Amino acid sequence: MDRRTSRVSRLIAVAFALALFAPLTAGTTLAASPSPSAQTNPDIVINARALLGGNVRPGSWTAVAVHVENTGPSIDGEMRIDSGQDTGSRYGLEVHLPSGAKQDLTLYAQTAIFGSRVNVDLVVGDQVIARQQVPIKSHDSYNPIIAVVAEQPQGMLTQINAAMTNPNVSAPSVIQLGVADLPPRVEAWAAIDRLVWQDIDASQMSEAQAEALRLWLGAGGQLIILGGTTGTTTLRGFDLPQDDLLPFDPTQTIDVAATDLVPLVGSLPTTAATTPAVGGLLRRGTVLARSGDDVIAAQSAYGRGEVTLIGFNPATDWLTTGSTASNLWHRLLPSSSNQALNPLTLPDDSQIVQAMQNLPSVDL
Repeated sequence: MDRRTSRVSRLIAVAFALALFAPLTAGTTLAASPSPSAQTNPDIVINARALLGGNVRPGSWTAVAVHVENTGPSIDGEMRIDSGQDTGSRYGLEVHLPSGAKQDLTLYAQTAIFGSRVNVDLVVGDQVIARQQVPIKSHDSYNPIIAVVAEQPQGMLTQINAAMTNPNVSAPSVIQLGVADLPPRVEAWAAIDRLVWQDIDASQMSEAQAEALRLWLGAGGQLIILGGTTGTTTLRGFDLPQDDLLPFDPTQTIDVAATDLVPLVGSLPTTAATTPAVGGLLRRGTVLARSGDDVIAAQSAYGRGEVTLIGFNPATDWLTTGSTASNLWHRLLPSSSNQALNPLTLPDDSQIVQAMQNLPSVDL
């Protein structure tokens, strides 16, 4: 086993360990008592939003980013998140809010099966002194979710939806995200199965977000990186000193003959023309398209997951006409993507919970 394979195997092991022990490693506390009624404190302002655009899978971990401000006297309490159901578990973190405090934190919880919102509360003693309701959208565990992070995602969302429509299988949900929507811990990536990325500088991700992406990939996620209007500049953020994700080295932008794209798009329309594409030398994996000595599309495994790099822009006019776009997206998102394969999704963890209760060392 080479060093890269060994590292990826360790990432996979860490991913599952984090998913199982998230309440403990995050400093999260659980409470089973009913939620106290809220009595608003005008000195406290809470702004909260669910990450991944509020898209969640029941029973899996969800991340909520919280910004809280205190303009009054100092407060010690607990920032708590719950499903809004009296019988549901709640998860929280202790907070100290001196006068004038402005704090950012991320809360993690497992959402209810039929939930449409979660409550974010600031609790002092037994009293809720500030509350914000955060909307979420719950998806079936077997409904695949394709997330798109792109500078101009509108046309791409339309293309993917059209290409993946199939009356014989469950249609995937295609959602639009920004870099700020990506959780900093891998447990909360359970809602997405595929991630499509274009024209956004990957270096905008925090170190925690980048590591969560790698753990998600190692556990079975799929990342599709597309060329666009920025050349190689937005791709370098995927290469960090300790690891790299790209299957080929994006060193230059070249003009590619339309016939070089036939392996990916099939029959060419009459409007097919020379197209700019990022190219370079293969690092690992399988070549999907080549122009002369340059690889312009390739795919490689990463742990149990997969990374695909397409050097050209699918939004180029002639690539969006007729069956060309459909052929391309079926190649990038094959029929297997119509099955949710995300191993971070744990819709029923009752057996795990029962087993954990028999271990005194992890007693809450």
